Amino acid sequence: MLSQEICLQLLEAHHSQLDELGLVPSSESLLYLPRTIYDPDSPELNMVPTLTELLQKGKEDVDVASECFSCVIHTLMNQKEVPFIVIMDEYNVLFDKGRYFHEMYDPEVKESIPYHAITFFQPFMCIGNVEDYPSAPLMKRGAFVVSVTHSRPVPNKATQELLNRVKNESDVHIVEVPRYSALELEHVMANYEATGMGSLRFDNGKTISDPQELAYYRMVSGGVGSQLLEAAVAIS
Repeated sequence: MLSQEICLQLLEAHHSQLDELGLVPSSESLLYLPRTIYDPDSPELNMVPTLTELLQKGKEDVDVASECFSCVIHTLMNQKEVPFIVIMDEYNVLFDKGRYFHEMYDPEVKESIPYHAITFFQPFMCIGNVEDYPSAPLMKRGAFVVSVTHSRPVPNKATQELLNRVKNESDVHIVEVPRYSALELEHVMANYEATGMGSLRFDNGKTISDPQELAYYRMVSGGVGSQLLEAAVAIS
């Protein structure tokens, strides 16, 4: 169902660009598509589909959405005509223990399915490749822009191991976004108060003049900008 949703979104947002790219290479079609969509030995199904045709099939039929999604993504990663950029948040979650279970993977449903074994995630696990996480190569033209999260239940060890693996790779650039210091947090809260943000709209400076209130906001936000904004809007 996730693949079906992405097929719909790709079709709606990028159909004109995908039309220009035309046909899916036959090698990709043979590798990823079921014979109900492409079969070179069948007179009815021997025509190689276009990217937009595949997305249309994936949008309409959940049973083939995963194969269509996978074929389109791998085609985009291997083409050189247009830049293909993927932006992902919470990337380090993929390198933690999986949270999906299925009896076809483990009959007792005790072992989680690793993310690299799930069609939806596998193409995007190109950064931080290790033996336990076999991944596809990076795209021929384009880039990944990913971030790691510290607000999800991902062990620090998993996040640090990922960062250590990629920090010396020539085609990977790491940008650290530090947490707010105590002084920076006070300035941000003062700005929220001045602009009437959330619960600070009518408190007449009560929050920013109370050290305990500011300490509470530091605690609930962890000094992370987005979480501080959410706290200021949500807390009353």
